[in-house]
Amino acid sequence: MKKNQYILQVLLFILLIVNAPLGIFSSMAIEGRIFDQFGQLIPGATVIFTDIQYPDKVYQTTTDENGFYSVSVPELRSPDADRKHPKGVYLFNAYPNPFTSHVLIPFHIEKEGIVELEIIDVSGKLVTTLISGNMQAGYYEIKWDGQKNNGGKATPGAYFVSIRNGAKRDAKCIIYAPEAGVPSPYGVPGAFNPAMETEPIIYQVKV
Repeated sequence: MKKNQYILQVLLFILLIVNAPLGIFSSMAIEGRIFDQFGQLIPGATVIFTDIQYPDKVYQTTTDENGFYSVSVPELRSPDADRKHPKGVYLFNAYPNPFTSHVLIPFHIEKEGIVELEIIDVSGKLVTTLISGNMQAGYYEIKWDGQKNNGGKATPGAYFVSIRNGAKRDAKCIIYAPEAGVPSPYGVPGAFNPAMETEPIIYQVKV
């Protein structure tokens, strides 16, 4: 009997923000039973969960005499737990996004230097400049309320937040939807905590 015939992908996702330090994962236990094509339980089968994005992260267990297995795997990860900031500047996800009245844009500067943070429309035209000047290293957060450089309001739609520090750049997409009434996924906006930013983990499972 061939046991290496079942391959599936499991998307582990929860609609919660994990308030943990960077590099600390939220984990969950996955339990189940392994059957062959005839519906018979398979004892002693090896079950391997491999992180699709980071294939070196492997979680393995073996079914017991009743074909039952249990394994603990991370379900959410801070994007920065396995990815270093680009040298110079880094934009975290803006929130709320989409936004109705204003959006908060968190970012990190690794070294002191001249920083330019701009809002660009999809055609590449400058909408407004939020920051232009020397800044110390550290975490910051700035608000944009949809105002353009000329004092008018931006039209609803997609925009890019662009940050530059010397030759180093980063960018994120934001959606301005003033009529949508979309609430912030983080609740009441406040001081940004980079540990709140998480992403789901996709596993490939081999038996």
